Amino acid sequence: MVTISKPEGLESLTNKAISKSLFHNTCSKMAN
Repeated sequence: MVTISKPEGLESLTNKAISKSLFHNTCSKMAN
């Protein structure tokens, strides 16, 4: 994963959202 040094910005928010969705998808796959 690429860490964004900028504290503000749409990229960091999008990156966080994608990370959350990927983590959720992984948990869902493991649960099934």
